[in-house]
Amino acid sequence: MTSLGGHCAPLELQGFSGDFSYKHLAALRPVVFRYGLNNVADVYVIPAILGKSNDIWQWVGSDGTQRHSEETKHMNTDHLVTNWFTEDGELLSAVKLFKKSLTPEYLVVVGRLNEQTYAFYQGVGRK
Repeated sequence: MTSLGGHCAPLELQGFSGDFSYKHLAALRPVVFRYGLNNVADVYVIPAILGKSNDIWQWVGSDGTQRHSEETKHMNTDHLVTNWFTEDGELLSAVKLFKKSLTPEYLVVVGRLNEQTYAFYQGVGRK
């Protein structure tokens, strides 16, 4: 299981009550749309979004760079949400709201594809 641990600065969560902002939920929608809810074995970030755990810093963070914004600077869009999976099937999502401003880009470790779906993508050459 991947955790952001020491790779990104933790998200400030002073006064966290379980209500979470749209930027964090924005990471989930494209993953579910792209892969389907039944194809995601574990969704790591959901307990924190629902206020059932206090470990959001393990799954959501920012390293302060504007890498995804820079890579898509010629796209005419207000927000940017991209998703992909790692070599071991973990689902990641990058979220950047208000793309033209210097707002943070967030990396979200969403969860993990189930084994059958991961095997399918590997079988068709998608890595």
